[in-house]
Amino acid sequence: MRVRTRGTVVVVAALLPVPLTAGVAAAAPAPVQKWKVTSVGRLPVYDSMNDLAAVGKKSAWAVGEASDPKTGGMAPLVYRWNGAKWAPAKVPATGGVGLHRVDATSDRDVWAFGEDGSAARNVTAYHWNGRSWRAAGSVGGGGVDAVDAVSPKDVWVATAGGLLRWNGRTWRAVSVPGARHLSALHLTSAKHGWAAGVDDRSRAQVWRWDGRAWKSAGIPRTGLGTSVVNGVRQVSAKEAWAVGGSVSRPDPDGDDEYTPLVWRWNGSRWSRVATPAYRFALSRPVPDGRGGLWLTGGPGQQADTLVNLRAGRWKNAGLPSLPGTRVQVEGIAHVPGTATLLGVGTGIRSNDPADNPENAAFLAAR
Repeated sequence: MRVRTRGTVVVVAALLPVPLTAGVAAAAPAPVQKWKVTSVGRLPVYDSMNDLAAVGKKSAWAVGEASDPKTGGMAPLVYRWNGAKWAPAKVPATGGVGLHRVDATSDRDVWAFGEDGSAARNVTAYHWNGRSWRAAGSVGGGGVDAVDAVSPKDVWVATAGGLLRWNGRTWRAVSVPGARHLSALHLTSAKHGWAAGVDDRSRAQVWRWDGRAWKSAGIPRTGLGTSVVNGVRQVSAKEAWAVGGSVSRPDPDGDDEYTPLVWRWNGSRWSRVATPAYRFALSRPVPDGRGGLWLTGGPGQQADTLVNLRAGRWKNAGLPSLPGTRVQVEGIAHVPGTATLLGVGTGIRSNDPADNPENAAFLAAR
């Protein structure tokens, strides 16, 4: 990558294998592997990396947004991982759209979604067919909150305007009864999947897709007040997870404290799972390749903590860092068939009282 004298920090790091400490009870998570920074570069000012998807050891995609000097708005930003390095990819600019979400079913079927800077937050889809990126039509307004690609002719996207599905030709709205806002999706096939978010009574909720309709899955109530589900993931025929949090200490400046929430599905019903005494919500459940899950934790979309849940035991993982900089996570992805984790995020200078972000990208491997 070209290094500029001003701009956003780009970090590539590795989470290397080290002996794991013994598992402990939920109240006292143990440390896990440490990161090793393998290279550092820079992106221009205001550029950001927001999400990524991995399809194999030598194929992953990271997406974000770049400032466009011609229009004064934003443009799509895409980097491709080939197993050794990240390289920029050319994407057609469409109406000041920056990319926020990405998912893939193969190296020839990658979907990215972005929104423009208007009040309507109009969403545009982009598709990689193995040779080039092209715009794949407007999805409507409301911004993009979650995406999941099942096949080239079956793609789902959740926006503030509702849930939409791609059938290979066009986008169509799909009803989710009782849903006010969806924040997470995981479809395992055209006939089975999960959606998570908040219902029309402002309660954390999960819905199940049976191939014909979405139905409430009835996760247990927390009794903790305002609660949200930020992520959902099915890992086997009889195991799925939903994660989120409940506001325990509101803060007018936006630095709310949360009680973490975790639910587990055993193939027939959902139940609440005990968590450590964290003060943040949990997000982004992804497999760790060893029978467990990686989760991120922190306020809002960005997260400053990475934790591992395996066989009922919690362990903490530090994030990559540079001198005078702390890292927050925007997205993580598991490389199928491995125990490798990829991630993108932001770096914030420790001596910056305004916490202005400098965006970073990093690679985790273990």
